[in-house]
Amino acid sequence: MRSLSAIAFAGLLVVVASSTPVSAQQPAPDTASVQVRALRMLRDSTERVRGSIAQFRRDLAMAGEQTVVGRARRLTQSCAGLRVAVAQATPLLQPPPTAHGGLVAAHRELLAAMRTTDSVLRTECEQGLSATGPGQWADSLKAWGPYRTSQIHRSLASVDAGLAGFAQAADVKLTPNGR
Repeated sequence: MRSLSAIAFAGLLVVVASSTPVSAQQPAPDTASVQVRALRMLRDSTERVRGSIAQFRRDLAMAGEQTVVGRARRLTQSCAGLRVAVAQATPLLQPPPTAHGGLVAAHRELLAAMRTTDSVLRTECEQGLSATGPGQWADSLKAWGPYRTSQIHRSLASVDAGLAGFAQAADVKLTPNGR
């Protein structure tokens, strides 16, 4: 009889636990963990763009038309991915109202770098690497690609500095190439 009561009680616990919403079972993530995920998302997205730039520039002068165009498309996709990451991360990186001045300043610097990079990506990647315009697309990419990618690289360096400054001010450790 006791074992039947224990089984009935266990069954009741399962029903109650399964009917409780998941959000009530798990605590909401704290601001720091949300910010860490946002910082890592940005860092990973900038690294993807860097990889696409390296691939695009590899033997650019000797690469065939199809190769150059394909690499430009991949770079454009990486740039678009970083622009999405910037848009998603911006509200997540808002420091709490009680944040110290160093964190607020680091947040401001990171946002400025992200805005600048978004503009550079729109100009140099989306517009600059597009198929529109006069002349042969592959030839245009070969001629202007090094300049455009150097502009993108420069803006990524400012985001890197902003990420490092924000992480330090928030007392968050972002391991290189790790989680």
